[in-house]
Amino acid sequence: MKAEIQIFDANKISSELLNDFDGQVDKIFVANEGSDEQWSQPSWYVFYFLDGKWVSAATLHKRTISVDSRQIDVIGVGTVMTLPSYKGQGYSSEVMKAAKTFACGSGTYACMMLFCMPKMVNFFASLGWQKITAPIVYTTSTGTKTMTKYVSMVCFCNQDSSWSDYDVNLCGLPW
Repeated sequence: MKAEIQIFDANKISSELLNDFDGQVDKIFVANEGSDEQWSQPSWYVFYFLDGKWVSAATLHKRTISVDSRQIDVIGVGTVMTLPSYKGQGYSSEVMKAAKTFACGSGTYACMMLFCMPKMVNFFASLGWQKITAPIVYTTSTGTKTMTKYVSMVCFCNQDSSWSDYDVNLCGLPW
């Protein structure tokens, strides 16, 4: 089996691949967990291909956020998923490792952030992600909201970094 990870700029991804991805997101997440949130559009997509077919993927979102009133550049990790028949084989872990290499390799971003269902915290923690206990606020078309349904997590590009309970504003929609 030939395995390959590819990262696509959101403006350059093929409509066929994007439509397939979006269809799987609707089938896996919206149907199972519901979603009444508004989400930002990705900047990049990370795909794990096995023999030319994608089996796992994640979305990445470039954003400048406010942390304790300071502006920092981060990469938000949005949807992370593996197709049901390929779960449990480490594909999402490989996608997340590739995402970190991509995000942190440029030296531009201080960290990566994500928001996950509580049942996924252990998975992300096993990859070096830490919980953020401070409230996260974001802005939608109807005003400012506080993240409540999801667990907020951070992964630093610099291993020596740590997170305090700073005020965090996503300065836009969540990802």
